[in-house]
Amino acid sequence: MSPRSLQCTQCMEYFMWVCRIWGVMTAVGLWGVGVETCFRMEPLGVYLVCIAAVMSFLETIFMFHYCVLACLQQDPQMRHTCGIKTWGILLKLDNWKKGILYIVICVPCFVQPHKVWMAIISGIMVVITALFYFLKTIQGREEDLNISSIENETYDRSPHLRFEVIEDIDDVFDDNFDSNDPLPLSTDETLAEQEEIMDV
Repeated sequence: MSPRSLQCTQCMEYFMWVCRIWGVMTAVGLWGVGVETCFRMEPLGVYLVCIAAVMSFLETIFMFHYCVLACLQQDPQMRHTCGIKTWGILLKLDNWKKGILYIVICVPCFVQPHKVWMAIISGIMVVITALFYFLKTIQGREEDLNISSIENETYDRSPHLRFEVIEDIDDVFDDNFDSNDPLPLSTDETLAEQEEIMDV
């Protein structure tokens, strides 16, 4: 890896954390503005509280993801449950998809600027968050928080051990089978049974 690509990778790692921190700050700002607007009896306040809840969940999903991975490490059979599949769908809502969602949900923040001027500040913060996610997508780097990490996570941090196991399996097959010997075929199997096996 060249020094330039290493530096670019580190820069994008920092940018990813800037996106996360700015998103959490935006969610906190939305909570504050939403509660204040509700206190003033403006109908926009309820909307701001709702989008603050959605944004809080979407911006902290990476923390919940580590908890899900820890649970999967304890019980690998959970990988095929409906909850984990739903979790995988939620993880796919990242980068440009999250940016489009944020652009759409911030539009009402600009509707009544003369009544709720603080909503404009929150709307601008949401737009900046959306732009950060668009920039993150343009770079083309995928985060660790995607469904393949759930499906393919092995928690084996030593890949050489996995290759040794594969080599041992190959040694076992090499010892038991000679490539020059024909494979033993059962004469009891009929053509219909073989077709049933192929269908399965």
